[in-house]
Amino acid sequence: MLRTIMLLPLNLLHLSLFLLMLSKQTGADVDKSEDNSSASSVQCPPASFKRFKELNLSAWTEHEWYVQQQQKVRFQDDYFCVRAEYKPTEVPSSFEMLFSATPDLSGFRNGEERFFPLMTTIDDMEDPSMQSLGFVEEQVRTIMPDYKGPIGELWVLYAGPTQDNYSYGIVSGGPPKRSGENGCIAGDEEEIYGSGLWLYTKDPIPEEGTIEMLREKARELGFDLGVLKNVTQEGCTYT
Repeated sequence: MLRTIMLLPLNLLHLSLFLLMLSKQTGADVDKSEDNSSASSVQCPPASFKRFKELNLSAWTEHEWYVQQQQKVRFQDDYFCVRAEYKPTEVPSSFEMLFSATPDLSGFRNGEERFFPLMTTIDDMEDPSMQSLGFVEEQVRTIMPDYKGPIGELWVLYAGPTQDNYSYGIVSGGPPKRSGENGCIAGDEEEIYGSGLWLYTKDPIPEEGTIEMLREKARELGFDLGVLKNVTQEGCTYT
């Protein structure tokens, strides 16, 4: 079992309010995420949807990832300088994942990155692309003493260009079960369980055509691209 600590951007006040809200609504979100019904004739998840089961975990975690576009999710409101980094821990098969963002470029320059304690768990190392999303229990025990998790999912859907060299990738909050105007959607901005879509690149400013290629791949997987928001990376000076 692989456990990955994921830190998302929120300050302590936001964390407390979020956890209190979540303790009351997680069950409802789980129920909604399993609802495939829709007035649309679109089948969701679509037949074309699949995970990236051949994921090379070492190549996936060896460098930072920069988010270029993403779906709005309930636990994140910032779309500047969004990045993720996996770091090994003392626990075997564990990674600390630092996920950071700021509300604007000035916040990034002033070091105003906020983090939120989440953890992903890979139950089957033969398929590391499928992960359950939960909290780091030590961080939330005082606010949610009965927390047992998980609260959601993170799936790697695509990575390339080669198995030993990943320069881009697509991550979702699970299968896109909701029908949108032009495809399927993984949850919505009011849900937590099973919600989200992120386009990753190895470089903050990727080669021309990379983002459009990832968008086209997400479309082939059956996603409605209308939910994607641009993330600002230009002007973010990483060290």
